[in-house]
This record gives sequence, structure tokens and C-alpha cells, in this order.
Amino acid sequence: MDKKWAENYRKQISFSAGVICVIVAIWLVFTGIELYTNSGISKRWCLFTVLILGIESAFAFWKRSQMKKIQNVLYEECDPFRFKEIYEYFRAKTKKTRVKNIYNIQISIALFMQGYEDSAYELINQIDFSDLPPRFELNYYDFMRMYFSCKNDERQLAKIKSVFENKLSKANTMERKMIIQQIKYMDLQVAINRKEYEVYDKLIAECNSEMNRMLQKVSVYMLMAKAEFGRGNVNKAKECCQFVLQHGNRTYYVKNAQKLLDIIDGKTVEEPQVEKPIEWEINQLYKEKPDLKFFDSRKKYKRKQRMMYLLWMVLGFSVGFIIYGTIGMKIHQDLSEMVISFWENKILFGLQTAILGGWLIAGILNGVYLFLKVINKMSLGIKILMILFTMPLFLLAGLLSLIPYCIYQIAMIVKEREKKK
Repeated sequence: MDKKWAENYRKQISFSAGVICVIVAIWLVFTGIELYTNSGISKRWCLFTVLILGIESAFAFWKRSQMKKIQNVLYEECDPFRFKEIYEYFRAKTKKTRVKNIYNIQISIALFMQGYEDSAYELINQIDFSDLPPRFELNYYDFMRMYFSCKNDERQLAKIKSVFENKLSKANTMERKMIIQQIKYMDLQVAINRKEYEVYDKLIAECNSEMNRMLQKVSVYMLMAKAEFGRGNVNKAKECCQFVLQHGNRTYYVKNAQKLLDIIDGKTVEEPQVEKPIEWEINQLYKEKPDLKFFDSRKKYKRKQRMMYLLWMVLGFSVGFIIYGTIGMKIHQDLSEMVISFWENKILFGLQTAILGGWLIAGILNGVYLFLKVINKMSLGIKILMILFTMPLFLLAGLLSLIPYCIYQIAMIVKEREKKK
């Protein structure tokens, strides 16, 4: 069922994206015809443009809602088996290694929630994070937090906490909120292990107020059950275990909660067979500075970002070239009919306006790109003020820096390629 749903979703995404590309191509042709025949923008063009923007917005909204449904399978329904099945289908259907790595992160989390923490650990350490956007670093550290919390390894948790604290100063608002939450969870885990119940009472109240998704609630209630059992509050521990059994679905928390209930009820609990401890190789262990291994200055990701930037600039220049070239040819024709001649060659005049128009559109895109880079990690209030008071300056900077910045990007791509060789 989940595989079939995932297959239909993928087909719908591909079909919708293709339709939107065709519509945008038609819009560009229609724009050129309108500018040439009417020497301006008509009501039909405005309506068509609004319609396209509406279609793209609706598609983006629909896509986000579908992705939310997929995430809810794990984070609301607490079903890592179905979640893993969906992402394994997506991974099998994509050929791009970068996209496979993104899916592998989700599969690692699903494996962990199924109770196969060591398999999940091995999978996530095979992922090349240098080819992924920076936000996926937090996914890696969050997984490591879960893994070493499961292993009760305070030494490794201390390292992860140190990395989180170092990242706080450069984090944006959403990342900062996530990092602070993860630090609290680590402190809570350590407090329970050390039986520091005063620290636990303070942290559990804060964590309870921040629980928004069912999987978070189940994980925290499992910690509460252990803590309350450790301090002798058997009835409270039972209540927490019952919550986990009721809402934990097929996560490994359910098995742990049932085991704790059996111990409380005095039932015989089969001890798991003692296996030989896993001896991780040096390159598998979490490092003091894992950035050196897993992220490696993001050379691949930066190179792709530079190429994508140049692609957008070429696209913007092409659109401006076509639109303003068409306008220039029409203006020359109208002025010629009015016996006003200030440029004898129609083609050269059209070429001049086309180049200026291309430079204008590409420059605006460059200005927006620079603006987004600057405000990326600012708070919402500062972003609004920046948009109101500094956006024109960034657009001007984009126009002036377009050619030098494109040359810089090309030079860096060539330099990085030479280093690779």
C-alpha cells in the first residue's frame, strides 16, 4: 500500500513539474508576442501571469502537504516500518547519489526507531555529507545524539553537545531552536543515568512543554518511565509505560516499555544474550572534529551551488535579452513610423536594448541572491526591516557586481576542478 502510494506520488510530481515547464515556456512565447504586437503589457498578459504564479504556488503547497504526510508516518503515527518502505522506494527510483544520500538519512532514522541502532549507525556513516546542504549537518548530529543516548555513552554525548554549542552562534532562528532542544534532551538523558533527579525535574518540565509531535512525546515518556521507576514512583512509571504502549505503535520504545512493565509487575524477563561488544574501527567512531571527515569544506556542494548560480544568471540574461530585444525592435519600428530616427540600424538598436535588458534582469537576480545570503540567519523582524530599507541597495549592488561575481564563480569552479585532478 505504501509503495503504491509512493509510486503514485512520484508520478504526480514528475507529471506536474513537466506541465508547469510547458506552461512557463508558453508564457515566455506569449510575452514576446504581446510585447511585439502591443508594445506593452496587456490585461491578458497580467491575467496569464497571475494564473501561472497561482499554479506554481498551488503545486508547491501540494508538494509540501504530501511531504508532510510522509513525515507524519514516522513522527505522528510512529510507524518506522512504513516510513522506511516509502523512502526505500524513492531511493531505488533515483539515480543521483546526492538524492540517495538524503533518502539514506531518513532510512537511518527509520532503522534506529525499529531498534536496529547499529545498522542505522553504519548506514549514516556511509553518507557523503560534503555533497549536501549545510542544514543536513544537524540531521547527522541529531542522529548521533539519539545513538549515543541509546548506548548511554556520556563521553560521546559530551562531544556532540560541544559541537552543538559551537554551532549556536552561527545558527538561524529555526536551527537555534532545534539545537537548544537537542541539548536539553542530552542533559535530560545524562541526568536520568546519574540519578540527578533535581536536574531531571527541571528539564522534564521544559521538555514536556516543547513536545509537539507524537514521536517526541513517546520518547520523552519513555525517559520519564525510566526515571520514575529509578526513584521508586512505580505508579507514575506504569502510567508513562502505558502511554508509550498506546501511542508508540511499532517503534522500539514499545518493546522497552513492555519490558519495564514486566519488571515492575515482577514477571520473569528473559535476559538478552550477551554478545561481543562492537569494536568500531577508528574511521567509524565519532570524532572530536567530525567536520574533517564528513563535511570536508563542502567542496562538492559549493561547486554545484556555483554552477546553479551561473545557470540562473544565464537564464535571467536570456529572458531579459528576449523581452527587451523585442521591445527595442518594436520601439524602433514605432519611432521610424513617426519619422523620428535616432538609430539608423534596427538590428543594432534591438541588440543594444536586448543586452541592457539581459543585464538588468540578471543583475536583479544577482541582487536578490546577495540579499538572501546576507539575511539568511537573521531573525524575522530584522529580515522585514532589511527588505523595507535595504533591498534597493542590494539590487543596485547586484547590477554593479554581476560581471565580476560571475567571473569569480567561473574561476572558483575551474580552480576546484584543477585541485580535484
